[in-house]
Amino acid sequence: MLEYSDNITVELIPAYVDQIGEYSDGTQIPPKGRGYWIPRNNKWIIADYDYDAEYVTKQNKLCDEMLVPAIKMLKSAKRHLFSGMKSYHLEVLTSSLVPAIVEYFQQRNQSISYPSLIYSFFLCAKDNVLAFKKLPGSKSSILDADLTQDRRRELADIFLKIAAYCEKILNLDGKEGIEAWQKVFGEPFPKG
Repeated sequence: MLEYSDNITVELIPAYVDQIGEYSDGTQIPPKGRGYWIPRNNKWIIADYDYDAEYVTKQNKLCDEMLVPAIKMLKSAKRHLFSGMKSYHLEVLTSSLVPAIVEYFQQRNQSISYPSLIYSFFLCAKDNVLAFKKLPGSKSSILDADLTQDRRRELADIFLKIAAYCEKILNLDGKEGIEAWQKVFGEPFPKG
């Protein structure tokens, strides 16, 4: 693991292309040749990185290019307010909620701003974080399976508090708005 200033880390993980198509217990994970075996908790699990990235790209296009910026903003909030959640879990949760939120606004012919999208995400995520999530069609293992129900409830409570705060600051603008949203996302640039 490489560590940089401001708690930025880069972890290099060995990965092998899946040429087996099944787990050691015989559980099938087709198609063979797609996905990578990576180590996790002293076992090898499948990670479908290429498919997952393609899925997020497609979902991003379906929701007017708002998904990827939302993921980036929410990862900033994660580092600042709920760092115990894995980034992949947040990406999967965001990829399942943001397109539905954007569609909801579109069906009502309402414009959607990033502040209302972020508020809506936390409002919906408080319930959705309790369930195990996986991208549809992905071979990736359920990487949030190690989260206990108690930890999921803690995250749900955190998301509820963030949603309540976001609701209060939705209509703020200018310096007051910037300062209020900075409490959600933290400093805009790393120091160092």
